[in-house]
Formats: sequence, structure tokens, C-alpha cells
Amino acid sequence: MGFYLRTVLVAVCFGTASPAYAQVRVITRDTEHIYGYGGQLLDDNELRAKNERAERAKIERQREREIARQQEELLAAEQARQAAQAAPIYYDSGQVESYAFVGGHSGRRGHARHHR
Repeated sequence: MGFYLRTVLVAVCFGTASPAYAQVRVITRDTEHIYGYGGQLLDDNELRAKNERAERAKIERQREREIARQQEELLAAEQARQAAQAAPIYYDSGQVESYAFVGGHSGRRGHARHHR
């Protein structure tokens, strides 16, 4: 919005500094306008229709991006749900400590100590 206002301001400045017959064409990314003396908008029907089509296309692109973003969020949530369901079940540390370790060595080389 700020860019649009700047372009209008520039067009108004050119319009007021120019002779009465001068026109200023302001072209932005999506639209084009023609301004005359005093910043008067001089867009003809064809240019207005072109700008309206550009605006509708812009809104449609924004809507499509929003739909794609929502679909990505839903997919990520579904993948997280499936991953949580497929994850192995772990015992909490309290249960694991109650079982004795069998096998391995006690830390001294060559001597294995078994728990009963």
C-alpha cells in the first residue's frame, strides 16, 4: 500500500509541475494508471478493465497460496500424527531401572559380573 501511495504522490507532483496538457503514466507491478493535471486520474475504460483483471488475478494468486499453505500444514500435522502412532513404546526410566542388566562386563577387563 505504501508503494502505491508514493506512486500516486509522484504522479501528483508531476501533474502539478507540468503544463495542463501533460500526462503521467504510472506503472506498478500489477497496475497502470494515467494521471493528468492536478493528479486527476485519466484511465480509460480499457485500462480500467485491464487493472481490474490484474487485481482479480492477484487476489486469486493470494487465495491459491493460502490454500497451499493450509494444505501443507494439514499434511505436516497428519505426518506427525502417523509418526507418533508408529513410534515404539518406551518404558519410563523407573521401570527400566528395576530390571537387572545381564551380560557385558563390570568395567574390569576380562571379568564379567552377572546380577541375580
